[in-house]
Amino acid sequence: MTHSLTWRVFLTLLVVQALILSLSSQAEPENEFLAEEGRAPSALSPQNSFNATAVTTKVPLLPPGIEEKIYEGSTNVEGASLARRKIIEEATQKISEEMVLSIMGEARFKKNKSIIIDKIFRQASRYIPVIKTGDLIKTSEGQKLTVTLQVNSKLLESMLQDNGLLYDNETAPMILPFIVIEDQLNNESYRWWRTPNSQRLLSLNEYLEKQLQTSFFNSGFFIQRPEAAQWGLLVPTILQQDFLSPEQIQTLAKRWSIPIVLTGDLRIKKDEISGEILLDLQLSVTQVSSGRVLAQLNRQNKLPKSETVESLSVKKNFSFVVQAFKDLNGQMQEAWQKGFLSSTLVRLEVQGPLFLNKYDLFKNALKQSNRSIRQVKERLISGQSVGFELEINGSVNDFISNFKSVNLGDRIYKFKGTDSQGQIKLAPEQ
Repeated sequence: MTHSLTWRVFLTLLVVQALILSLSSQAEPENEFLAEEGRAPSALSPQNSFNATAVTTKVPLLPPGIEEKIYEGSTNVEGASLARRKIIEEATQKISEEMVLSIMGEARFKKNKSIIIDKIFRQASRYIPVIKTGDLIKTSEGQKLTVTLQVNSKLLESMLQDNGLLYDNETAPMILPFIVIEDQLNNESYRWWRTPNSQRLLSLNEYLEKQLQTSFFNSGFFIQRPEAAQWGLLVPTILQQDFLSPEQIQTLAKRWSIPIVLTGDLRIKKDEISGEILLDLQLSVTQVSSGRVLAQLNRQNKLPKSETVESLSVKKNFSFVVQAFKDLNGQMQEAWQKGFLSSTLVRLEVQGPLFLNKYDLFKNALKQSNRSIRQVKERLISGQSVGFELEINGSVNDFISNFKSVNLGDRIYKFKGTDSQGQIKLAPEQ
């Protein structure tokens, strides 16, 4: 009897549990905003703005490139609808300005402000896909509203780039070539910065200089012609040698205030397998101030066996070089439009210990604190400090004025000023 009663109670409990599970699975969300909030931000559109007072159980992760900004605004405008609209427009404008200033710096922003307003801010819905608002609160000072905006910073930067706003298009960057011509078959070479040179290769060098200048000129770059201008006479005796190191080339460029150098070589040699004449061209363009490689390529042209060194025609056999110059020019235009040519090097010292396993975390946090930072490299490490080299977009003054604390979670680093050499110093918050 007791066993039968226990079994009957057990079955009853199972039925009740099944009924509870069935009812809970059919339950609808209490609030449509709760259902909406469960979606990823990428699925939302600007029309999906909602009241921020709704209670949510999930906090969606932001996709890469999306930054969330919060703006608190107020207005004396009468009417809830008009007040809400005015504060949202103000939030969009202020956050847009803040983001663009961090990307391109104050000086360039002021210079191009009218274009930015017309070409970028009028399309704010493209880079601000999500806008959320809280409750409109009436106070003695007017109506207040908190607005949360999700900004696609990558798309915003791309829009600035597409409209040519990340580079200074009023000055033509000057480029000084350092190209070696080497005829390995006749053991002759040509280098404009030293003497003596092969007179036979002089006409080939003149051809290269002319074609290089023509290929780049229409794009806003001015190629110096060192042979035609007799720049060789200006080279110090100690640097009139066959091979110049990158540091020596930078020294000469800085001496003459040249921001960009083009290095490379054109070699005439025999293919070891086929025995045919091989023309090998290697070129690289470097920014003097940062050492950044802006463009590079490698081209080869193999001539028929019937061709000899003596029968080589400059226009016929070296026409592939003209196309190579055009391709190199295309890479340079892209680097210019991305703002690489207007970047500045800044040295930063982090005072106090910074453990090796924190370097990557620090560099990421530093970039997030200021969008004008393009690259961060460790330069000098000691027990008392760690030195970094930053490549930034814009001026150092703009960078410092927009600098924010670097938060590593367990430690916050704050700006402590600059030293006599202009090096920025950070120190952990006490």
